[in-house]
Amino acid sequence: MTTLTSEQAQKVNNTGDRIGEMFVEQGVSTSQLRKVYGEIKQAENEFKFEDSPEQAKRTLLLLKPSTYAAARKENMSVVNKKISNLIDPVIKNNSSEEMELFFRLMEAIVAYHAYYDNKKGDS
Repeated sequence: MTTLTSEQAQKVNNTGDRIGEMFVEQGVSTSQLRKVYGEIKQAENEFKFEDSPEQAKRTLLLLKPSTYAAARKENMSVVNKKISNLIDPVIKNNSSEEMELFFRLMEAIVAYHAYYDNKKGDS
């Protein structure tokens, strides 16, 4: 596992906050986001625990069509577009650091989505 620099951690935090809030504003439900995140966690487990970065990249690559299909059915086009744009550099660059940043960013997005979704419910 790669240790993030302070700058990388700050960027992950800020980007996760922005995207998580945007997903709430676009009406993405927690269950919709969790479904996608579950597949991302599978890739993360392949990367970290099975020591198989190539399999993790294949899992992420296969996530793109499933988010596209979900976007067509469940009005999740914003999630499809964002996640696809985040996956592309991970697939393109053969870098463990890039993959680790992606996993941390997705974790932050889900956390901030939950925060803003709860905050919206309290209003």
